[in-house]
Amino acid sequence: MASNNAKSDNHKQAVSDAIFIERIKKENKYYKIYDSYTLNKNITKKLVNTEKPQCVSVQDRKLTEDVDDEYIKLVEYSNLPPNKKYVLPITESQNYGWDSKVL
Repeated sequence: MASNNAKSDNHKQAVSDAIFIERIKKENKYYKIYDSYTLNKNITKKLVNTEKPQCVSVQDRKLTEDVDDEYIKLVEYSNLPPNKKYVLPITESQNYGWDSKVL
């Protein structure tokens, strides 16, 4: 009984190996390396897709309600870079470029 199980396991392994080898051969048959690249034709023709009519950017949107000055200050503060908000860097990744100045 044990020999039958070993034979069936070997047979299953051989079949799966054969399937895998056949798959690799098919992949290699249709494999093609591209060495030359070109720009998209739409870019060379300078065709530009316009935005959808429903799409309105935040900057173009008109405020219909009066907004508190405190809220505006809070939004402006949240848009500041980290070195303007905090005295020292909070995370380790903020250490890089924290004291960067234009040369």
